[in-house]
Amino acid sequence: MAEAIARDLVDRGEVPGVKGDGIFFASAGTWAADGVPFSSEAHRVLGERGIALDGRSKRVTREMAVGADLVMGMTKSHVEAVRAIVGPVGLRCELALDPQEVDDPVGLGVAAYRRVADQLSQLLPARLSEMLRT
Repeated sequence: MAEAIARDLVDRGEVPGVKGDGIFFASAGTWAADGVPFSSEAHRVLGERGIALDGRSKRVTREMAVGADLVMGMTKSHVEAVRAIVGPVGLRCELALDPQEVDDPVGLGVAAYRRVADQLSQLLPARLSEMLRT
């Protein structure tokens, strides 16, 4: 959901100082299984916001992370896991909503997905503005 919401925010011009030209967003999980469809709750909550969600899950690889200008983790453990996967290479990997972590809504019902979507929608514009301008 974070990828879709971030892309939507940039596309709609809601990230101060950032234009969407040339920005590529991709999502991969530190413990995700490759090829799993996104949850019906994620589709529902994003659909309520007019945001399309397509594709399937993928596990982050060293190549993905090293090839990225910026990697954002939802939790501190995600950031640490990506850094461990990459090793001692210069990598810009930060907590997406620093200093807050984003709770994983899996298995908690549609209300939990809405709370996470609200949190991301409210806090990502300023955070993306900060991270993408530096």
